[in-house]
Amino acid sequence: TVGVNEHAAISDLQIYPNPATDVIRISNFNNAMMNSVAVITDMQGRVILTSAVNAPEINIAALATGMYFVTITTTEQQRYQSRLIKH
Repeated sequence: TVGVNEHAAISDLQIYPNPATDVIRISNFNNAMMNSVAVITDMQGRVILTSAVNAPEINIAALATGMYFVTITTTEQQRYQSRLIKH
């Protein structure tokens, strides 16, 4: 993606629990992630949820059961990505 620094590997973002039911937590949440944007997409690439990240957890209760990608982009344009299984 043009203009996005992707030097952070996919493994840099640790979300748990995974599989999850209601809330996911970000294990390496730090000040650089404040005011970030989390985008959750389904396996077809459709955006299902977009959320501001101001705390180390994201509510996913409204998501249907399935597999998703979670991408968090910081205000410094660093991108962190992980897969998520929703029960």
